[in-house]
Amino acid sequence: MRIAVIAVVCSLASAGVAGPGFAAGRDVETVGAAACRHYDNRARFLPRSGPHIAPIAAIADACAGAQAAVASPEADAATRAAAAAYLETLAAVHGEIRRINAERAAPMFSERGRLASAEGQSPVRSLSRSMGLVTTSGEHLILRAGGVFAALQGWLAASAAFAMADDPAR
Repeated sequence: MRIAVIAVVCSLASAGVAGPGFAAGRDVETVGAAACRHYDNRARFLPRSGPHIAPIAAIADACAGAQAAVASPEADAATRAAAAAYLETLAAVHGEIRRINAERAAPMFSERGRLASAEGQSPVRSLSRSMGLVTTSGEHLILRAGGVFAALQGWLAASAAFAMADDPAR
């Protein structure tokens, strides 16, 4: 488990996840849109207030607020930059998680995987379990190691207009 997290952190660092600025050709208002939709869909039925806010729900709520801050002409430069950094980091880390899942799923759909399944050698009861996709706990560790939660804290510190649902400080 530790080796997998270290490998992900190294690949994120080499991909420049924590680097400033947006990748060439990316629109500042659409960065992170797919990742935000993904986490918003996953957080639909999760608690968003109270003492036990799910991290995925916090990411989803902050994502919507960060997108609004980036698009808002009234937001100051520091708030816009912190929101953009959060969205860019989230998009890069979410892309890395998707890449890991795609690499893990590829053998299942190869010719060898289809033949083994057809011969009854490896019955598939749970597709996600048999492929070894990134678990919720693993995703949380990857998000933390990739700097998503640090970027979120940076954006919350820079933003006076947005507060998490149960943040008593605002």
